[in-house]
Amino acid sequence: MRTHRIKLAGLILVLLLLITGCLPTKSTQVVSKTEEQPAENVEEKAEIGEPDSNTNNPSEVEDNKPEQITSNSIVDTAPVSVSQTTQPKNNEPVYTRETIKTPDGLYTIERPLLRYPVGNIQLPLRQSLTVQWEGTAKGYYLSLIRPGDGYSKGTETIIEAYLGDVRSYTIPATMFLGGAEYAFNLFATPPLGVERMYPHWTTVRPVNLPGKQAIIKVDNDILRAPTIIYPDENFELPLADLTLKWKFEWNDVRGRPYMELEIEDSDGQRVILESWVNNEGKNYSYTIPKARLVSGEAYKIRLMLTFNGVSQTTRSSFKIK
Repeated sequence: MRTHRIKLAGLILVLLLLITGCLPTKSTQVVSKTEEQPAENVEEKAEIGEPDSNTNNPSEVEDNKPEQITSNSIVDTAPVSVSQTTQPKNNEPVYTRETIKTPDGLYTIERPLLRYPVGNIQLPLRQSLTVQWEGTAKGYYLSLIRPGDGYSKGTETIIEAYLGDVRSYTIPATMFLGGAEYAFNLFATPPLGVERMYPHWTTVRPVNLPGKQAIIKVDNDILRAPTIIYPDENFELPLADLTLKWKFEWNDVRGRPYMELEIEDSDGQRVILESWVNNEGKNYSYTIPKARLVSGEAYKIRLMLTFNGVSQTTRSSFKIK
């Protein structure tokens, strides 16, 4: 009996130990489950808020990062007192700022960008030229020059124009001689009204216009036949001194045409023969004395121009009453 009690007491002790040893295991599982629960909730929320399966791609995550100011951005921002070039964006013009130190302080002018003409051009005769540029200056200076030959002929200034806040200037066709070469200067300046003396008057050339370049070459003039203005064809005139008048267009740097005037009577006898290089203007004339004319006689006119071996002739006639 006693032995049975001892065995029963030992069995109960073993069961108590087993029961006591299992309780911590169940408690640990509950705690682990409690700690893991928030992580499961976060994962579920992430799946709801980020339906794209590529969100875990490192490269795309990197692309979605906000832009940051790098050291290059700081380097590109140069101080105003240093010449700098603004890099173009979407084919925007390129401007260069130039700062000049004067006794009154620093003065900054932004170089313009020449739009037309850029490089050497061939200009048709009797055609104007419109120079175009872009910039932010409030004043500009433009001049047209005809370079010299370096020996007997010096550089000639054809036009000097002090301009305001404009972006173009038209040079009239009358300023250009056929066969000549020209260059022009364009400078950004302080606004008009500023004293044109150092240190106030400062100029900067366009970024794409060299310092010395003949960029305009004008076509040679073409020799054309003269036009007789007076008298009209077969016109009858009283016996008196007769002034013949004619005109022709010629605008060439190479020189003037050689001119020859011939008057014949009805028998083919020469009454007048004159020749010369006419350096006057565009209107020309020659007076035939009354003593060289006869009443009732018809006369023929031959007016010829010659240049570089090329000749142009105009013929007409008149009659003395």
